[in-house]
Amino acid sequence: MSRATLSIACLLFGASSIAMAQAPTAADDGAAEEAIVVTGSRVVSDGTRAPTPLTVATTESLAANAPGGIAEGLNQLPVFQGAVNAQTAQLVSSNRVRSGNYLNLRNLGPQRVLVLQDGYRLPPSGNNGGVDTNVIPQMLIQRVETVTGGASAVYGSDAVSGVVNYITDTRFRGVKALAQAGLSTYGDGFSYRLGVAGGTALLDDRLRLQASIEYYATDGIPRRNARSGAGELWVTGARDPSLQSGAIGTINNPFLDYSGVTTNRTTRGGLITSGPAALRNLQFLPTGALVPMNGGTAIGRAGFGQGSDGPEECVDCTLVPESSTGQAFFRATYEAADELELFAQLSLNTDQNRGENFNLRTTNIPIYADNVYLQQQLTPAQLAALGTSSIQIARHFTEWDTRAKRLGAIPSEQKMKSAIARVGAAGGLGGDWKWDTAFTYGESRFSSVSQEIRRDKLFAAVDAVAGPNGAPVCRITQVDPSRFADCVPLNVLGMGRGDPAAMQWVLDDSWWRTKNQLTSGVLNVRGSLFSTWAGPVTVAFGGEIRKQKIVQDSNSDPDVPVDFQGIRGGNGALFSSTNVGVARGSYTVKEIYGEAVLPLIADAPFTRMLELNGAFRHADYSTSGGVDSFKIGGVWEPVSDIRLRAAVSRDIRAPSLFELFAGQTLLIQSVFDPVTNGTYDVRTRGGGNPVLKPEKADTLTLGVVLQPQALAGFYGSVDFYRIKIKDAIGTPGSSSQILLGCGSNPQSPLCSLITRDANNVPVEVSGVNNNVAVLSTKGVDFEFGYRADLGNGTLSARLLGTRLISYKRQDTAAADLIEYAGTSDLPGFLSSTYPLPKWRGNLSITYANDSFSIGVQERMIGSYVKSKIQYYVDNHIAPAFYTDINFSKNIGGMGDGLQMFATVNNLFNKKGQFFVTDQNPGSQLPTARALYDVMGRYITIGVRTRF
Repeated sequence: MSRATLSIACLLFGASSIAMAQAPTAADDGAAEEAIVVTGSRVVSDGTRAPTPLTVATTESLAANAPGGIAEGLNQLPVFQGAVNAQTAQLVSSNRVRSGNYLNLRNLGPQRVLVLQDGYRLPPSGNNGGVDTNVIPQMLIQRVETVTGGASAVYGSDAVSGVVNYITDTRFRGVKALAQAGLSTYGDGFSYRLGVAGGTALLDDRLRLQASIEYYATDGIPRRNARSGAGELWVTGARDPSLQSGAIGTINNPFLDYSGVTTNRTTRGGLITSGPAALRNLQFLPTGALVPMNGGTAIGRAGFGQGSDGPEECVDCTLVPESSTGQAFFRATYEAADELELFAQLSLNTDQNRGENFNLRTTNIPIYADNVYLQQQLTPAQLAALGTSSIQIARHFTEWDTRAKRLGAIPSEQKMKSAIARVGAAGGLGGDWKWDTAFTYGESRFSSVSQEIRRDKLFAAVDAVAGPNGAPVCRITQVDPSRFADCVPLNVLGMGRGDPAAMQWVLDDSWWRTKNQLTSGVLNVRGSLFSTWAGPVTVAFGGEIRKQKIVQDSNSDPDVPVDFQGIRGGNGALFSSTNVGVARGSYTVKEIYGEAVLPLIADAPFTRMLELNGAFRHADYSTSGGVDSFKIGGVWEPVSDIRLRAAVSRDIRAPSLFELFAGQTLLIQSVFDPVTNGTYDVRTRGGGNPVLKPEKADTLTLGVVLQPQALAGFYGSVDFYRIKIKDAIGTPGSSSQILLGCGSNPQSPLCSLITRDANNVPVEVSGVNNNVAVLSTKGVDFEFGYRADLGNGTLSARLLGTRLISYKRQDTAAADLIEYAGTSDLPGFLSSTYPLPKWRGNLSITYANDSFSIGVQERMIGSYVKSKIQYYVDNHIAPAFYTDINFSKNIGGMGDGLQMFATVNNLFNKKGQFFVTDQNPGSQLPTARALYDVMGRYITIGVRTRF
């Protein structure tokens, strides 16, 4: 592909701004050994002349170090932090999308990075408002351009942290195929990928056709105890458990990690949690006998004990879900006239995953005196003598095989299908004036199904009394035969004592489904207005009309009251784990924009080039009204070796449909409350908020690009960035963070988000979306590269890094502005936190010739402290280093050649740094999955060829 072709493609479809040398590969079809120039402007055709920084990666370079897919390669780059995918998800929950690959720039959220394919938007996936980049066909993707600064004025809403633009090779000819397989050093995580792509030109090269089909599947990691640490049952307690636990995590009693810890608030056979003092803390054995529970050795955190009789959370549940993706893509481009090109393309994508979540457990199960199973241990007369007619038990269901569809862990399956159709045209208006237009329709359908306890059935089945013939029957069938006539009595008093038919009867499928639709029309025009002494004044302008719609259905809406009529003791949501609400909503957006480049000086002393770049966009949302974004930047080249750039911008992100209209979600999580010094199962409520306002971001970037002529083959760039978001849309924090914030400051506005019962015990925490006051970050990105001939080949090196200077968040206007950089204080999902090390870096070195290539990559994740808000005995987390190697060998004789390749990720099988981020023993590995590798050493081998 020629340099001119690449410049035209970039001009039409956009990206951002750095020039970087790339080694030619077979996929480049013999590209000349010159710099590949890209741009993030709709006007600037030379990326080095644009004021906004950009990182570019070819698919070949990404695949060499991350053969699992393009997104995996991007997530290895330092600027991508906080990505959402199966390996990094701290909690495998059926209440949310739990696999796929949702890119995240600077940990500002997947919803604040705009994902494009050839410059056009893609429809959201699932219900989190982001785009699962796994649905983008990869066989024909040529490169990925990442704008690492605000770009809303050029591209529209969502481009707050930047833009990721997948560029399709629309001129590919021939056939290429790929087959590969991978396996971890532990013998699990097996994966394979198959793909084939073809392209041809007909009608004297006026008609170009491309098509691809590909499939990827992985077994994941089916059990958490397949990796060391999960079975060690780590929980964070107090250094001195004998002190008043209200002081836990303070300078006088810092946090200390304990192993071998389980909960002492429930048991596998049932623990009596309320009633007469003589009965409390008695547990039911598998024989049905009642014995005292051993609460274990105190660790200073209520609800847990070392060596207690209580269960672990779920060490045999899924660590990484089993998943698969499939893509089919077709494009036709027809040159109807000298300056008129028509195109049409269609992509069809599937994505599915399955795994097992938390063990089924429930608290406050009422057992009444007339319960036929209870009478085997406690008669009504005995209970009456103790002054009660009932007891309550907490039960952890772990003894049954979920794959046989019995009680135990929660088996879940999620599926997504998407279709994206696009038609368009491009042409000329005379001179250098060009135009392009496109119409896009995209639709994604996501579904999640889990099998779990249905609470109305559970309470009905547990309330078993003696029937007319003395045999156990469900009481509901005696008092209201119209309800649950098929109810099967269930004995929960002792592990393994329940009738399998009764266990099956209380299970049901909880499901929710989301459909996203995107319809858009775009028109772009660009060209030169006139020329000055310094060069042509070029402009671009255009508009877009876009409509997006979301429809979400659910059989587990927490806002729909559960009918417990006639069922004694019935309470709570319909299902024990999954409770997702319904949603309906849409909006229409009308946008116009303009961009201009004004050359000021050219070929003058100490100024080879000086020019200004400006852009403005007005968007009108049917839900929130009009909002403006702009960008002003400049590039100054004092000498040929150095180029300085700067830009300021106002960027916007309107609330997504999910954030506006998403139904309420309800998830039960065990969390610690410092106010009462207890650990409780607390409901965390999330969902949409229709009164959200757009968020606005002010972005500043300052940078320098180095291309010294005296050192041929070397290039470099250093860029400072600062992004400050006002009225940022998000949740006020995890349930744990909200409880801790209220505990440390009783006057905190976070306290209003907590619902407590008459005993001051927290029962629910609100995490509904709102406009938090401030979210800001600043830092420095740097990139250096070198390429030189060596022997009969080429040696190339590339260093990418980022230094996080600050990351601040203020959850409400009345709350404190907290600095999170270099700590793990940032709230994550539910009880987890997200570390933000200040340093991240990537160094890759490759040697390649016509016969083979070999490369090594070193990834560094910097050190940080666990907290600057609370105190730990060991507060420091050391830096982590991961080494990857790749090798390929060209074998002639088949078209352009057959290439065999191998990649070893995490060569030295480095474990994630020890850090107990989740306080449910056995629920996670003792490490921060959001940062560190959990797969271990992973070997991929494969072949690819091109004809």
